[in-house]
Amino acid sequence: MWAWAPPAAVALCIFGLSSLPGTTLRYEFFAWQDKLAHFLAYGLLAFLTARAFRRSRGWRALTCAAVASALMLAYGVLDEIHQSFVPYRNPDVLDVTADLAGALTACGLWIVLAGRERRLARSA
Repeated sequence: MWAWAPPAAVALCIFGLSSLPGTTLRYEFFAWQDKLAHFLAYGLLAFLTARAFRRSRGWRALTCAAVASALMLAYGVLDEIHQSFVPYRNPDVLDVTADLAGALTACGLWIVLAGRERRLARSA
């Protein structure tokens, strides 16, 4: 149960930020800053989701990563649909692409770390 608290908190933060009107988020320090934010936020969410599946369900690391990546794609699409109803926000396919790229990268890292953890547990 507690394994799901961190991904739930990150998902709520993403939803909250997506609910802000576009005029409140106009701090741009470099080009593609918003894509980097999507990459990092969905990467963190995917990593925590894969970890939660592993802890709560005991699934293999690859299964956890695959399910987490699919969920991030769905959440990213739903997030963009949600943004179409927020003033001064528009849905963007590149945002979903950045979401999925972050999720896949984080899940790849998750698989490596979970495999390392498993090897360490076997050798102990």
